Amino acid sequence: MPKINKLLQQTFIELYETQRWTPKQIADQFNVKERTVIAVVEKRDKTDFCLCCGKELEQTPGHRQKEFCSPKCYKKWRREHVISSSAKHICLWCGKEFIDPFHINAKYCSKECRDNSYRKNK
Repeated sequence: MPKINKLLQQTFIELYETQRWTPKQIADQFNVKERTVIAVVEKRDKTDFCLCCGKELEQTPGHRQKEFCSPKCYKKWRREHVISSSAKHICLWCGKEFIDPFHINAKYCSKECRDNSYRKNK
């Protein structure tokens, strides 16, 4: 079975999109599994560059596709793109009023309150 490199991936995508070959036809022609071809043509729109800094990413086949090159870039991007909520919430455990800018439907003011509530309801 041939190794699926970038050139072979591009060939699969081209045959699929322009020639209208089915994944089964491509798999039979190149002696690969049909699900491999499906994975390649379905993931063709995934990013290969960090959404924050634009650095090229090295994707690992069979794993979730990376969107960021580092945790630092992820945090920077999230800070700039996540909608901040200033809504006030009431903690279901202690009754304290709190603001959680990252969770619109926050139920607990802290991890400790959440854990206490889960332990009680177990």
